[in-house]
Amino acid sequence: MRRDLEFGVLGPLEVRRGQYLVPVRGWREQTVLAMLLLADGATVTVERLVEAVWDGDPPCSAVKAVRNCVSALRRRLAEAGEPAVPIQAIPAGYRLPLGARLDMREFRQHTDAARQLANAGLTAQAVARLRAALGLWRGPALAGCGGAVIRGCAARLDEERISVLEGCLDLELALGRHQQVVSELQALAREHPLRERVWGQLMLALYRSNRQAEALDAYMTLAKRLAADLGINPAADIAGLHEAILRHDSSLDSSAEPDLLPAAATGVARWPGIRSAGKTPRPAQLPLEVPGFTGRTAELVRLRELLPPAANAERAKTTVVVSAIVGTAGVGKTTLAVRFAHEVAGQFPDGQLYADLHGFDAAESPAEVSSVLGGFLTALGIPAKMIPDGADRQAALYRSLLTGKRMLVLLDNARDTAQVRPLLPASPGCLVLVTSRSPLTGLVVGEGARPLGLHALTATEARQMLASRVGPDRLASEPDAADRLIGACAGLPLALAIAAARATARPWLRLTDLAAEVCDIDRMLDALETGDPATDVQAAFC
Repeated sequence: MRRDLEFGVLGPLEVRRGQYLVPVRGWREQTVLAMLLLADGATVTVERLVEAVWDGDPPCSAVKAVRNCVSALRRRLAEAGEPAVPIQAIPAGYRLPLGARLDMREFRQHTDAARQLANAGLTAQAVARLRAALGLWRGPALAGCGGAVIRGCAARLDEERISVLEGCLDLELALGRHQQVVSELQALAREHPLRERVWGQLMLALYRSNRQAEALDAYMTLAKRLAADLGINPAADIAGLHEAILRHDSSLDSSAEPDLLPAAATGVARWPGIRSAGKTPRPAQLPLEVPGFTGRTAELVRLRELLPPAANAERAKTTVVVSAIVGTAGVGKTTLAVRFAHEVAGQFPDGQLYADLHGFDAAESPAEVSSVLGGFLTALGIPAKMIPDGADRQAALYRSLLTGKRMLVLLDNARDTAQVRPLLPASPGCLVLVTSRSPLTGLVVGEGARPLGLHALTATEARQMLASRVGPDRLASEPDAADRLIGACAGLPLALAIAAARATARPWLRLTDLAAEVCDIDRMLDALETGDPATDVQAAFC
C-alpha cells in the first residue's frame, strides 16, 4: 500500500514515509526545506532563502548555491518515491504545493475546529481536538535546524503551541478537571516562570482542588519572580484572581459556566468560570467636602508635593506615602485632609477608604483596630463570615487585598501610632492621610510619615472664611466686630464655622452682639455650642 510523504516542523525537521525517515543532509538543504514548509504552500523568494541560509551575510555564489540545494532536495524526494510533490520553481522563487502532508497545517486545522466547537458550547469535543493538535508536537519547533531566521520562525510556532495549550487548559478547568491538570500546570509554570496566564490557571486549579494555601503561595512565587526579573507587579486579572481566592469568591467554583470569548489561536476562554473574579468593589468612603473651603494654600502645596509627578512613575511604584496632619483641636485637620483627598482621589483608581478612629472623642472610646479592619475588609468585598478573627490576621488579609492597588486611605482623629500602624497598606502607590492631635512621632520615625503641623488661620484667612459663610457685605458693614470675632475664636476654623453658622441662622443679629457673646469667657462655650459632639467646641476641647 502506497504511503505519502509526511513533513514535520513541530519538533526536529522530519521527512517520513510510514516508518521510514527520509534523510535530508546538510544545513543548507535543511534550511531551504524548512523555509518552504513554514510557508505552507506560499512562495518563498530566492532572496528570502539566501537570507535564511546565510543569516544576512551571503557569499557571491549564494543564489547558485540555493538553486543547487533545491535540485538536491528534488532528487531526494523523488528517490523517496514522491514525484507528486515536486518543489515548484516560479519567477519569484520556489514553493512546495499544498498537497504535501504537513504537521503544522494539521495542527492549525485541529485548532480551527476546536474554536468552532468551543463557540458552539461543545467544550469536551473542543478539548479533544486541542489535545489531538498538541499531540502532533515532538519537541521545540525545528529544533537544531537553521540560523537566526529559522529560529525566529520556530519561536513564533512555539508561542502558538503554548497559547493553544493554555486555551486547552482553560476549557479543561471549565469542565471541572482541575485535579487532573494540576501536575501539568505545575510543570508548565516551572518551564515558563513569567507566563502569568499559566500561573493564574495553576492558582485556580489548586484552589478548586481544596489547596488554597498552595494557590496563594503560587501567586507570591509569581509576584516575587516578576519583581525580581522585570520590576513589575502581576497583571490586574491575576491580582483579581488572588483577591477572589482570599475571599473564597463563589465565582471561582468549578460549577460556574465558562465565558467562551474569542482568543487569537483557539477562540476559548481566558478565565473560565471566574467572570467576576477581578470585579472587586471600588470603595468611595470619603466624607462630604466642606463647601466654601478657604485658606490653607501653603499646606495644600506641601500635601501636593507628597505625590510624585506623573512623569515619575518609578517613585509611584516604590513608595507608600503617609502624611500625618497634626494640630490642636478645632484647627481644621479633618477639613484639610478631606479637601485634599477629594482633590487627588482621581489618582487612586482603586478607591478610597475612610475611618474615624475617635482617638480624642469625649463621648466615644477610641476605635478598636479589629473593628476598623473589619469595616475595611467588608468594603473591599470580603463577606462577614470570611473575615478572620484577630487584628493580626485581619491586617494581613487587608494588606494582601491592597497588593498592586492604588488606594487612598484617610485615618481621621488617631489616638497614637499603635492605633494607626496596623491600618497601613504595604502596596506601593497607596496614599495614607492621618489626622491627630498627637505628634505621631513613632509613625514619622518608623514608617517615614511626612508630618504637617497645622496652626490657626491667619487673620486674612479667617476673614476670608467668615466672608464666604456670612457674606462679604455683612462682614464689611461691621469690620471691628468681625476682627473681635476672629480674635475671640483664636483663628480656629471650628470656632469660626460655629460663629458663622449662628450669624447665618440669625440674620437680624448684629455681629457686634455675637462678638460680645463669644468674647465673654463665661458665655463663650454656650455661644459656640451646637448640640452635635462632632462639631461642638466644648466637646472638642474637653
